[in-house]
Parts: sequence; C-alpha cells; structure tokens
Amino acid sequence: MAVGAAVIGFLREQGWNSTFIRSFAAVALSTAIYHVFGHFWTSLHTPQTFIDLFDAGFFAYLIGNGIEIILAACMLWFIGKQT
Repeated sequence: MAVGAAVIGFLREQGWNSTFIRSFAAVALSTAIYHVFGHFWTSLHTPQTFIDLFDAGFFAYLIGNGIEIILAACMLWFIGKQT
C-alpha cells in the first residue's frame, strides 16, 4: 500500500493533478500497483497461480474500482485546482 501511495504522491508533486485525465491516470496507476502487489502476495500464500488470482480478483472488483478511480481522480483534480 505504501508503494501505491508514494507513487500517487510523487505524481501529484510532478503536476499530474493539473487535468482530470492526468489525475485519472495517476489514480489508475496507483490502483494497478495495489492490485499487482496484492495478487503477488496472495499467490505466495495460496496454491493458485498469479494469473488465476488475477482473473478472480481483478474482474470481481472491476466496477467498484472504476467508481473508486473516478471519485479519487475528481478529488485529486479538485485539490490541484485549489492550490
């Protein structure tokens, strides 16, 4: 989780919150990092392969993560407009 937070913080400092599209890309990248680390960690502790876990975990949370990414991108963009 710390890696995803560090990435989104770094991207914000680099000006990725100047437009909604760039904010969306930053949040989507951070969410992808969370998924990769989470699926990798889970694959170490279960008999399933990384690909099987990705298929099960990614598609199960796709709609919720899409809503989360849109809302977080809106907040990141709004914060960028205020500063």
